[in-house]
Amino acid sequence: MRRTQFVAPGKRTLRLSRGYTLQELLIIVAIMGILAAIAAPSWLTLYNTFKLNAARSQVHQIIRQAQHEAIRHHVSWQASFRDTNGTVQWAVHPTTTPPALTHWQNLYTDVRIDVGATTFRPSGGIYKTQFSHKGHANVLGRLTLSTATSGGRIKRCVIVSTLLGAIRDGEGHSRPDSNGRYCY
Repeated sequence: MRRTQFVAPGKRTLRLSRGYTLQELLIIVAIMGILAAIAAPSWLTLYNTFKLNAARSQVHQIIRQAQHEAIRHHVSWQASFRDTNGTVQWAVHPTTTPPALTHWQNLYTDVRIDVGATTFRPSGGIYKTQFSHKGHANVLGRLTLSTATSGGRIKRCVIVSTLLGAIRDGEGHSRPDSNGRYCY
């Protein structure tokens, strides 16, 4: 872009402009703002999905750990989960140890137990799955997780599906399975 600048009557000097004008910068900022507003919900959903997948993987490993400890020590062990002040906590311990005396650890932040879709029966606010000394599950069920920021739309679950102790991962669907559950 060229601009002319008059110095004296009848004399012209040419000056090359460098950089952007204020008007051009404002247009660029406005376009970037619009693109960010369009992309932000997708990024937030992607982030929540990633966080839930990581939390589900951790829950799967916690339940497997309880099963492994039961086989290793030849006594019944359990994986316990609770929601304390908006934070999901977990512990792996022998069934003879009261949950109040165990060391609780935090799961990912913003991850919640979906009480409507979880089929493990809570006892004193604690959801648990137990394994015998052979690694067999005492109770079948699922622990379903969702995020606070997604409004419960995105769900992930870990399912103890057989009495032999088979554990599998599931995710939320729009249609229920044969048992009326949406996370399978």
